[in-house]
Amino acid sequence: MKTPTNKQTKRTSRVIIIIVATLLLLAGCAAYAYATNIFGWNPDSSNSTPTTPDIDYEAPTPEQVKDGNATKDNNAESNPETQVPSGDSSTKKNVSVLITVSQQTSSTYQIRTILETVTNTGTCMLVLKSSAGTTVSKTTGVQAQSSSSTCEGFDIPLSELSRGVWSYSLTFENTTTTGTATGNITVK
Repeated sequence: MKTPTNKQTKRTSRVIIIIVATLLLLAGCAAYAYATNIFGWNPDSSNSTPTTPDIDYEAPTPEQVKDGNATKDNNAESNPETQVPSGDSSTKKNVSVLITVSQQTSSTYQIRTILETVTNTGTCMLVLKSSAGTTVSKTTGVQAQSSSSTCEGFDIPLSELSRGVWSYSLTFENTTTTGTATGNITVK
């Protein structure tokens, strides 16, 4: 019977160590790829890309308002479709007006919208009525976005609103399009 030599034992040990180390390295790489979702293996990973972007609902800075107005002015001048003569309201296209934010801050009640049309002309009018019969009205312009538009935003000072439930009617209108949203808000 032939017994292994010292050289053969060392060589066999080295091969086994190299194989085990390689397998551990591959297992570690696979675990890292799974944890970081590099190859899309883990759909529930917290590192996956969110489906909705972060939205800043804060009031625009004066510079943002200035830039937005300049963009609207440039678009209105260069796009003859936005300069349609006033039409009969019965022939205007109806669009959805969606309330995206309705919240009270320490000093204002904020209401934000999405208009399901792309336009930079028109006005948005918000009428709030309390159960006591008090009415507060606000008007803003319209700002176009890539696939929709928005009213420029309503920030109603709480000093104008009493506590309780207020009904609202928010109407968007320009020369060719109109839309309305209604509902209630609660001022605390």
